[in-house]
Amino acid sequence: MSYNLKGLSGLVVTDHDGNRKMLTNILKVLGIKDPQFATDVVMGFRIFREGKFDFVLSEIKDGRNDVIALADFIRKDERSPNPMVPIISLTGPATKHHVDVARNAGVTEMIMAPYTVSDIGQMIAYVMTESSKRDQIKTGKYTGPDRRRRQDPGFTGPFRRDGDELLKQSVERAQAMQTEAQKKAEQGAVKQPPKEMDWVSEGESQDLTKMLLENYLKHHEIVFSKLKFAQEATKQSLDHIRKTYEDVKNHDATNILEFKNFDQMWEQIIAMFVQGGLSEDEIFKIEDIITTIPLDIKQHYSDLTAQDKTFLTLVESMNVSAYKKAKAKVSELQAQPNIMSGMTRDEYQDVINKDNEEKRGSGETKAAAVKASSPPPKKPEPKKDDKVLRYDSDGNLIR
Repeated sequence: MSYNLKGLSGLVVTDHDGNRKMLTNILKVLGIKDPQFATDVVMGFRIFREGKFDFVLSEIKDGRNDVIALADFIRKDERSPNPMVPIISLTGPATKHHVDVARNAGVTEMIMAPYTVSDIGQMIAYVMTESSKRDQIKTGKYTGPDRRRRQDPGFTGPFRRDGDELLKQSVERAQAMQTEAQKKAEQGAVKQPPKEMDWVSEGESQDLTKMLLENYLKHHEIVFSKLKFAQEATKQSLDHIRKTYEDVKNHDATNILEFKNFDQMWEQIIAMFVQGGLSEDEIFKIEDIITTIPLDIKQHYSDLTAQDKTFLTLVESMNVSAYKKAKAKVSELQAQPNIMSGMTRDEYQDVINKDNEEKRGSGETKAAAVKASSPPPKKPEPKKDDKVLRYDSDGNLIR
C-alpha cells in the first residue's frame, strides 16, 4: 500500500545518529521533501518554532530527554506555533512502559519496534486524516489527542467529561458484542480469536527494525538503478534497430513499437521513484516488471549491469530471502492492536481509505458546484455581413 505524503513537512528528533539519518532518508523516499532533523529536545523545539511542520517523529528513550519532553514543550509552551501538531513516537519493548506517560504528555500515536517502512508511512497518513484531527482536544490542563479515544470494554467508568454519555453507550455496546461473541465461541458457533504472538525481545526488535529499514533503502536504490539500466538498454536497442538495415528487416513494426512502449514505461516508473511514496510491495512488483524485457533489450541490460561494480556490490550486500522473511515476521507482529490506541493496522487503513474517499467526493462536489455556479458561456453573435457600397456611372453613391 502506498500513501500520498507528497507536500508534507516532517521533523525527526533523536539523539541516535544512525536512526536519525535512516529516518530522514526514509521520509524522503516516502515523498516528504527535505525533512528536518534535530539531535535533542531543545534543538528540536527550536527548529519546530522556526518552521512549519505537518508532523513530528521522535523516540521514547528514558521518559525525560525524548519524545515525552518534546511533546510537553510543543503542547504547553506559549512559544509553540502549533500545539496541535501530530506527534508520532517510536518505541521498543524496553520502553513501552512509558506509553501512559506519553499519552498524558500529548503524544498522538505510537509505533512499537520492530516496524517496517510501510508502518511509518501508514501512521503518518493516518495522523493527517480528518478523523484523527477531530480527536484533538484543548483544555486548561491538557492539549493533544483524545486520551480516551480507545474504547476499552473493560472500562466501567467513572464518566466525568462532556459527551461521556455517548462514550458510555459505546462501551456498553462493545461489552454486549464481546459477551455475545464469547457465548457463540463457547457454543462452537465461531472459532476463538487467534492467540496473540509473543513480542520479540528488545535486542531482536532493534536488529529486525534496523535490518528492514536498511534493506528497504538498499532495495529502493537497487531497483532504481535497474530501471535506469533498463531504460538505457531500451534506447540502445532502438538505436541499433534504426541504424542497421538488416536488423530492421528482422524486426517487424510490432517489435519496434514494443520497445518504444518499454521506453515510455521506464520514464513513467522512474518519475514515480523520483517523486517518492512507493511501498515495499510496490518496489518488488516493479522489480518483477524488469524481468519481462525482451531478449534484445536484456542483452544490453546485462552488459550495462556487468560493467557497474558499485551496483554489483550493492546487490551482493542484500539478502533478499532474509529480508522477505523478516518482513513477514514483523508484519505479523504489527497486525496486533497498537499498544497506545488499541487499533489494528486494518482499522488504521479503514480510516485512511474513508478519508481519501471523502476528500475525493468533496473535490468532485466542489468542482460540480463551481461548474453549476459559473455563468453559461455566451453564444457567439452571428457575424454581420459587410455592407457593399455601390456607385452609379457618374460616381454617386447608390443608397
